[in-house]
Amino acid sequence: MISISMTIAIYTIGYFVYKEPEIFNGEFFANIFLPIKYKNETFEDHLINEFYNNLVNYIENEKPFTNNELRLANLADKVGYSAHLLSKVINKKSGKNFNNFINDYRLIEAEKLLIADKNHSIKTIYFNVGFNNKVTFYKSFKEKHNCTPSEFKKSKHL
Repeated sequence: MISISMTIAIYTIGYFVYKEPEIFNGEFFANIFLPIKYKNETFEDHLINEFYNNLVNYIENEKPFTNNELRLANLADKVGYSAHLLSKVINKKSGKNFNNFINDYRLIEAEKLLIADKNHSIKTIYFNVGFNNKVTFYKSFKEKHNCTPSEFKKSKHL
């Protein structure tokens, strides 16, 4: 009796290997369990995308970049990642290092403040958005806009 059951099982497996090979190479289960939008990316890419989206949501909602003492390790603790993982996610998804990535958010916030309130001084604005000094702020701003913050402010308040 056992030998008949074993023979049937072996023939059944052989049949499925021949007729339905995707069951044994993982394609079958991937098609069932993975959402369609993730089928062309690796599991690592999917995780990095998810981590990056969580990071961007945190940064946009909590605005940690306004703290001029912000460091990679501090931000990693806040979002629950290791510093190494956070650095990898930022580098891979944004193509920038941590400082440039954070400074981009600071510049966006500075632009909003320069446009919204013509009475704030440039010094107040760059400290409020997280820059430590005028030189770094002006250099970053000029690289992005090809003008100084004062010139940008004047052009928006004509």
